[in-house]
Amino acid sequence: MVNTCVVPGCRGNYDKNEKVTLFRFPKDKFQLQKWVSTIPRENFTPSKHSRVCLRHFKEEEIRRHTEAFENGQKLSVALQQPRLKDGAVPVIFPGSPKYLSKEKVHRPCPDAKKEIMENNQLALAIQESLKEKELYEEKYTFKNWDELILCLNNLSIPSYWN
Repeated sequence: MVNTCVVPGCRGNYDKNEKVTLFRFPKDKFQLQKWVSTIPRENFTPSKHSRVCLRHFKEEEIRRHTEAFENGQKLSVALQQPRLKDGAVPVIFPGSPKYLSKEKVHRPCPDAKKEIMENNQLALAIQESLKEKELYEEKYTFKNWDELILCLNNLSIPSYWN
């Protein structure tokens, strides 16, 4: 038996149509529930033979190459069969009402937000530190005798130094 796409109205991998890559439903229960809830079919329970074709996934959720490092060089090799990235969910349903083909809203998790904020604050602190360093060097560095005298005049020496 040749597998076909279970999305209503899709003709992926039917006899007279172009052959497309099909993906099995995920084994993870949470991810499986996401898939089932996005596919516009009432009372649908996927079987071990149920598949969803490539046409229902965004291009950025499909891996067509694999990458590895060898001797410090990045190698990229085309995969024989495209694969889905982790967390991919079918969201494109041509011929269905627009509200069924919804965009997946990507929001960073709280830990990622916190890390982004910390990195931004760190970058600002580094910039301020570099500005302070430049001001300090401008005020206390000299190239000739006259600049040395100016630097010494800018110094405030405590009164208890004799």
